[in-house]
Amino acid sequence: MTKKNCTDDNNLIDINKDKLIKEIKNIIIDELENDLINIVDNNSKDKLDSMEKKIYKYKNKTIRKKNIIIIILILIIILENKLLYDKGTFNKYLANENKEVLINDENKEKLVKDLDYYKDKYGYLLDMINTNLDVNNYNYLYKEDYKVKDIDNNVKLNISYMNIKDNNISTNNGVKTVNEDIIRESYNKIFNDNKYEVSNFNYSCLNFIYNKNTLSYMAIDTGCDIDKTIIKDIVDIKENNNNIDITALVGINDKNNNTLYNINGDLIDGNYDNKDLSKYKDKLSKYKYTFILDDDNYYFWSIEKVN
Repeated sequence: MTKKNCTDDNNLIDINKDKLIKEIKNIIIDELENDLINIVDNNSKDKLDSMEKKIYKYKNKTIRKKNIIIIILILIIILENKLLYDKGTFNKYLANENKEVLINDENKEKLVKDLDYYKDKYGYLLDMINTNLDVNNYNYLYKEDYKVKDIDNNVKLNISYMNIKDNNISTNNGVKTVNEDIIRESYNKIFNDNKYEVSNFNYSCLNFIYNKNTLSYMAIDTGCDIDKTIIKDIVDIKENNNNIDITALVGINDKNNNTLYNINGDLIDGNYDNKDLSKYKDKLSKYKYTFILDDDNYYFWSIEKVN
């Protein structure tokens, strides 16, 4: 009986021992797994940190290289400009550039202010200096050089009359009449010499006589006309301080025969059809008409032959 109990106790001890060993084994396995995980995590973190440091180091190194290259390029440019400046090459380039601009500006100015420009602006001045004198004096202005003060009063009144509008001239019973104040106003607009004088004058076949009672000029209209007229063609206009110099070819046109003469009466073209006078520039004389500026108006000052 006693022997049996002892055997049972031994069996129970063996069972408990196995169970304890198993539990201890499980605990050890769990601890080993945790330690392994920690080891793996730590190693991975270390590797990641190491890689990040390498990338950052490479990035910084690349940026530093780029900055160094940029600084070197800037220094090279500064040095080259310094050398060019010392040699005068840079200043020469700027000078040439400015010269080119000035030349371009000058060309533009010339293109803008060509002869057509001046004709449009000042051509009216020459249009004022037209005469329609009698057959013996039609070329009076071109017989010699004149200043306004030396021109015959008859001629100045003739020019004044030519610049009057038709509606200021009346015709009744074959008599043409123009008031003196109209003639005086036209005269002062053209000559401005304060030497207006009342006197008789002729215009083509009309002989105007001053009428003191009516303060007007009167002439019998005979209906005739002068065949020969002065024609002009502007070849040059110059602005000279407050003066305008207009140079023109001058010829004589006989409307009856369609002929062109020079100012001396020599035949130039026996079949003239109002062609450009520049075609005859070698055979016609040039005259310079000078106008002076006074109170914002230009006035006729002189006429002279230039060739």
